[in-house]
Amino acid sequence: VVWVLGGPGVYREALPLADALALTVVTGGFDAEAAGAFVPGSGAAFFPSEWEDYFELESRAAPVSRIDAASGISFEFRDYVAKRGPRTGRRAGACALEGRPLLKSEQ
Repeated sequence: VVWVLGGPGVYREALPLADALALTVVTGGFDAEAAGAFVPGSGAAFFPSEWEDYFELESRAAPVSRIDAASGISFEFRDYVAKRGPRTGRRAGACALEGRPLLKSEQ
């Protein structure tokens, strides 16, 4: 298993090679717009939108929903598999807002 962690460019290069995607999706309690994520120069980095071209939700694994008690943020762990089927054993991991994948850049 190889985990791919990075910014949008790293993910964009890795997605076509990965067999699975472990995605943490923030489903509520966080307002990216209010947090300034869409303001130029904010340091926010967006997960490539084309990831859905490569992956589909794993039918055998229901998303696991959780709520962080301290922040009130709700999120789900979702497992996706490559539409083309397993090939490399590689996995990509990411965090996303419901409907708007988003990663905070560490740069």
